[in-house]
Amino acid sequence: MLSLKTPLKTTVIGNTTPRYEYGIRLGLDYKGFDFSIFGQGIGKRKIWGAGNLAIPGFNCGDGAMPQAIVGDYWREDNQNAYYPKPYLAGGITKNQAVQTRYLQSAAYMRIKNMQLGYSIPTSLLGKAGISSCRVYVSVDNLLTI
Repeated sequence: MLSLKTPLKTTVIGNTTPRYEYGIRLGLDYKGFDFSIFGQGIGKRKIWGAGNLAIPGFNCGDGAMPQAIVGDYWREDNQNAYYPKPYLAGGITKNQAVQTRYLQSAAYMRIKNMQLGYSIPTSLLGKAGISSCRVYVSVDNLLTI
């Protein structure tokens, strides 16, 4: 009898190390008005859950389950569910294998700061003995995509 063993193929699933980190700052000044925006982000980063959990935050060992999962986990009447069948502790590892189904992108772009200001002309400030004054509005963590 002849037996051939096929070597196991190793596939890397995900990469928690960000491949690209970037930041950009833009500014504009015009007739006393100024505008600036600062953004930063990470590109091409994939994550898969933590530890031996099938998906991030999925742990029913204490009997608790996030509300988003409650209605969409596998059961006989919902076989096309997104989340796997939950198992309580006890050595059952059927749904804890690393797989691409729950691989999610962790890339993002964030507007960290946006600022709009106005510098009051020195001709108006000189009478009050003030050398310069700037009034501005600043917003932090405005948007994350």
